[in-house]
Amino acid sequence: MTSDLELKLVNKHPEILSRYRGNVDKTCFAFGFDHGNGWFYIVQEMLNKIQNIVNETGIELKVEQIKEKWNSLRCYIDFEPDQRGAKIQQGIYQINEIISNAEKESILICPRTGETKRTSIQ
Repeated sequence: MTSDLELKLVNKHPEILSRYRGNVDKTCFAFGFDHGNGWFYIVQEMLNKIQNIVNETGIELKVEQIKEKWNSLRCYIDFEPDQRGAKIQQGIYQINEIISNAEKESILICPRTGETKRTSIQ
């Protein structure tokens, strides 16, 4: 993804994306967003939803990597250990569902152009 699009996301979500362009020895996010511009809106929506849950529950997490793998979006999160309580556990479950849904959605969208891929045989 281009650096201007990356910075839009980083500026909107500085806490959860604080490892962006960090030390390569400590995070895979040192390389930035490793996918095309076509998935910008999927990633933006995913991060917005995650941020809302973080704000509501107080869950502590950091995004470790967002990339393309096997023609699908992948997002890896590092949850701070020892977070307890039903509200936290429900929030973690919701975040994992948000990521899973974004990954599924990405399969239908071209990572380069953002166009919907044809799914039927002509």
